[in-house]
Amino acid sequence: MSTPSHKLQFDLFYAALRALECKRGHPLIDDPLSALLVEAANEPLSSALLAAGFPDTATDDGARIFMLLSAAGLMARYGDDFLLDEIARGTRQVVLFATGLDTRVYRLDWPDGTTVYEVDYPHTLEFGSSVLKEHGAFPRVTRRQVAAASMTHPWGEDMCSAGFDPDRPTAWLISPAIMAGLAGSDQDVLFERIIEMSAPGSVVNCDADHFVPSVDRWDAAVEPLAPDQVKAANIWMLTYPDARMRPAEWLAGHGWTTSTITVAEIAAHYGRTFDWDLLAQHANLQFLTARLP
Repeated sequence: MSTPSHKLQFDLFYAALRALECKRGHPLIDDPLSALLVEAANEPLSSALLAAGFPDTATDDGARIFMLLSAAGLMARYGDDFLLDEIARGTRQVVLFATGLDTRVYRLDWPDGTTVYEVDYPHTLEFGSSVLKEHGAFPRVTRRQVAAASMTHPWGEDMCSAGFDPDRPTAWLISPAIMAGLAGSDQDVLFERIIEMSAPGSVVNCDADHFVPSVDRWDAAVEPLAPDQVKAANIWMLTYPDARMRPAEWLAGHGWTTSTITVAEIAAHYGRTFDWDLLAQHANLQFLTARLP
């Protein structure tokens, strides 16, 4: 089954942003494989973004596009450190959920005995693996790919067939913005499945706000520097406007211990500075870590 076009476009867009992060001064991640994925796909939006380049500092009229471009590096590093911290705690079962064209199985230092389960659309999994294999890249950890017809597909049984053990603690890393890309009822289904598959000591990391930025906000963000193809995209149209409980409240209500951190706090932790007066609508967006005692 093909990946939905909007999901594939988002995955490639995010890959292009990670590739650009690697080219800037003092990058937060080292991810040269992402550029190979964008080049192989030859999709107009991500290709245009990759070709446009990346300013190292924000200009007076470019603060929003600078934040947009920097966010991928922040989120990728934040996710990396989450996984590395959980591995240091002894967790050896990891799920990368809907992370698209993620390259963590190729670039992180995984200890022996770790198994990473990637859950995503079959086309996404096949495309990423085949492109990187052609370039001589191979996973640095035991990887099990679990194809799902949708994010609410009953993928749990397939994970168990692939070796997943629901009685072992698991670190679940859910792709940034996936919550905004799910209808409220689908978010509930996702968390119900995760709860069913999670032993005590398991932990979830995901975005914690349901945000639906407007077309006007997208236009304001990309207008100063981005190429025409990026200006026309409005990537936030992937989001759902329906009401739902925030992930932190949902999991706390089911016995998980939760903590949140804002984008501004993540940026400060990694030494990235922004003009938060201009970016007030982004500064307090939250990301969640939830642990099952």
